Amino acid sequence: MAFDFSSAILGGRLRAVVPYIGPLTTAQIAAILPTLGAGVLVYNRDVNKLFAVSDTGTLVPIGATATVAGLEGGIEALGAGVSEKIITTGETYIDTNYGISAELENLTDADPTAFVLTITDKTTTTFKVRLSGQTPNGNYRISWMSFGTPA
Repeated sequence: MAFDFSSAILGGRLRAVVPYIGPLTTAQIAAILPTLGAGVLVYNRDVNKLFAVSDTGTLVPIGATATVAGLEGGIEALGAGVSEKIITTGETYIDTNYGISAELENLTDADPTAFVLTITDKTTTTFKVRLSGQTPNGNYRISWMSFGTPA
């Protein structure tokens, strides 16, 4: 059975996001887990779940109702003709020096339009994503994560 941990591996104090292109097989995950160390968080966007690396080097799912201070994420649907979106993080950060990882998804269209995403504004609870053009239809969504020091 293959697991897809393709979104990111978060490490340390949740200051860096390292994207992984997947899907990763169980053997590949087993190979990288010992190098990550206990307490590192692995996020799987496909199932929208967060896993922690245990002391024994295995992945332990963090329950759907569990929270991790300073870490938020979600998926925001975009309608047709959208060129920017303000996203509320659900977390209040101590300042605007928190990190954001965002990507545009379109899992419907055979040949979706490619856009560049730019974060153009941040408050302690929101951030604005600007697209390099307007979405041609409502099949686009922003998959995002924010991470930093909570207030």
